[in-house]
Amino acid sequence: HRSVQTTLLYIHLSGRDLSRKLASGMAQIHARRVAMLTGSNI
Repeated sequence: HRSVQTTLLYIHLSGRDLSRKLASGMAQIHARRVAMLTGSNI
């Protein structure tokens, strides 16, 4: 990239996407664990 600013912006945006996906995945894992512990099936 010619501009350091645009490079930093791209890195920031891709990081936000990754953290959103990670948080979503963790929430699903947590929900499954809770379901297993309480004996209810999803």
